[in-house]
Amino acid sequence: MILSRLYYTTSITTTLNRRNGNRIRIIGGGILNLDRHNYASTSIPNSISNSNSNTNISKQESKHYDILIVGGGPVGATMAKLLSEGIPQYHNIKVGLLDARPNVPSLHQTTSTTTTTTSNTTTEPHARAYALSPSSLKTLGKNVISPLDSLHRVAYYDTMQIWESNGPAIMNFSHKDLYLDTDIDTDSDTDTDTDTDKDKHCLGAVIEDDLLVSSLWDSLRQMDNVTLIPSAKLQHIHVPTTSLSSATTTTNNNNNINNNNNINNNAPLPPVKLTYHDTTLSSNNNNNNNENIVNRLTTDLLIAADGANSFVRSQINENSCNKNPSSSSPFPLHKHSYHRKAITFTVKLQTPINGTAYQRFMPNGPMALLPIWNPTNSSSSSSSNSSTTAYYANIVWSTTPEQCEQLQNLPMEDLIHELNERLQSGPQINPSLFGTTHTTTHSHSSSSSSPSSSPSMFSKLLQEVDMLARSINNGVTMSSWTEHPERAFRLPPLIDSIVGQRFAFDLNCVHAQNYVQPRVALIGDAAHTIHPMAGQGLNLGMADAQCLAKHLISNLNGGMGPSCSSGLQYALQSYQSERQRETWAVMAGIQALHELFGLQFGFGVFVRSLGMNLMNHSSFLGGFVKHRLVRVAAGFDGVFASNGHAGGAAAAGNRSSSRRHCDVACSTTETVTQMQSKQSL
Repeated sequence: MILSRLYYTTSITTTLNRRNGNRIRIIGGGILNLDRHNYASTSIPNSISNSNSNTNISKQESKHYDILIVGGGPVGATMAKLLSEGIPQYHNIKVGLLDARPNVPSLHQTTSTTTTTTSNTTTEPHARAYALSPSSLKTLGKNVISPLDSLHRVAYYDTMQIWESNGPAIMNFSHKDLYLDTDIDTDSDTDTDTDTDKDKHCLGAVIEDDLLVSSLWDSLRQMDNVTLIPSAKLQHIHVPTTSLSSATTTTNNNNNINNNNNINNNAPLPPVKLTYHDTTLSSNNNNNNNENIVNRLTTDLLIAADGANSFVRSQINENSCNKNPSSSSPFPLHKHSYHRKAITFTVKLQTPINGTAYQRFMPNGPMALLPIWNPTNSSSSSSSNSSTTAYYANIVWSTTPEQCEQLQNLPMEDLIHELNERLQSGPQINPSLFGTTHTTTHSHSSSSSSPSSSPSMFSKLLQEVDMLARSINNGVTMSSWTEHPERAFRLPPLIDSIVGQRFAFDLNCVHAQNYVQPRVALIGDAAHTIHPMAGQGLNLGMADAQCLAKHLISNLNGGMGPSCSSGLQYALQSYQSERQRETWAVMAGIQALHELFGLQFGFGVFVRSLGMNLMNHSSFLGGFVKHRLVRVAAGFDGVFASNGHAGGAAAAGNRSSSRRHCDVACSTTETVTQMQSKQSL
């Protein structure tokens, strides 16, 4: 009986005194480590040292984190913030955020060092910015958005105008489309303490990258259970496999263990091991010995938020191929090139954009004119001189690689002319449905009984059908403008000059077949990248972070921490199932839009244009479709699931299911272990 209890003790992880945070974990060959939830594997020789520093920026040589996030950009920092705010303190869960860049400056430092280009010290916006949906603004929370809002660095937009270059159709979206007539502005998906007043009455907001990251890191610096690890260049990652022979407890009777694979399959997985190099040491000191200093980390859950060229993802794939070249990669990728590039830059406008986002679809790709914050000269606020006010916007233009290169090298005056020419061109008349319409040039030849009279009559018929169809489409357009003046076409502001640099990047669709592996999860661009035409890239990453945090917190509240490999894997699989189907649906929709607006033949253009017109004109069918599209784009509804922020009943249900799953897994482990101990006796 004593041997049975000893064997059982060395086979599973036991959690005691959950409220006090004390955790006992058995490592490898039965080594016991009790250090208020800090433990390390015997393969890591460095001892664990507790930092007594008041700051939470750590440069420890050896440390264990319950959850370690790689990538301190908007998605990774948001993931850390959600975990810190959602996990009760008594769980004593420690979260680490590792990033390759140097320590991110505070928001005050970032705004005070913004490039100054005019004599009146008026700062200028940066072209690298994100269009965030209301759901993403809600996920970020007041403690991130309010500091930016107080500095007027958040550009909200409540309307959007979309039109095509070879047809009369336009579509107008408003924040009112978020709600049907029976909805109220205080429904469950917007009435929370994380909302701001503007969140409920906008379609989105544009925020610069460096400002958003600075505000996120400022909020993380106030959190005790998050450790920031800047200037960290990852070197090696070792992820446990499902074959746990090296991590399970060994006994003198090896045959009993080898003949029972269930023991290995149900035993807890060892943590992930990482090594990184602190780049600040080599930059501040020319001593080459600093290059040999290896910092070691272990974690129960590694979250990769390190972008489209994810080092975590590629390192895990590479290690797997080196170990077993015949096996498939843990994270195989599906890649599709749009054969397009995007160029983005900031422009100065002659008049304000008034909270409207514009997007014109052209044959080679869309051009977007997005609002950005507008700095004003505070010293001249008493005198209402409009000449001291600057109006800015961001251009995102998707086109062919050849044209993109031309636009990058085009003189400023010529580029401004190109922009204004395209943005100031409103809806056009539909091209012929059947290509070039043939006129009856043969109708006057010889006699009416000639065989050529039949083709002439058919050509006349096609011409009449073509004129009728185009008249109907134009009539729907004019009717919509007359009956609903707010849906009429509005000219965008004229562009006065170009500010700052021009940035170009390739447009590709990349999707990881798997989002999770044992003790590893991909979020954001590490899991998927899409076309920027719908502005959903970062918003999908924010939804990933929110979904993963929801399942992890639900599991933790159900009694399963990250060290419980069976419960963790259940949470990861739930995250993957929920997010993959949503991401696939969004990617399919964007691909459909890309193909739809790339149509050049007359009949296809007519069908697309008429469909847009009917959707914009109809208050019943079109109103419902627009309502559905806007809520999905805003993140309030998913393509298949309801509001992603619904954490009440859904979280409770997941928690109940998770608890039942863990109970089954733990009872299975206990039964198998007890059977093995009886065989030993």
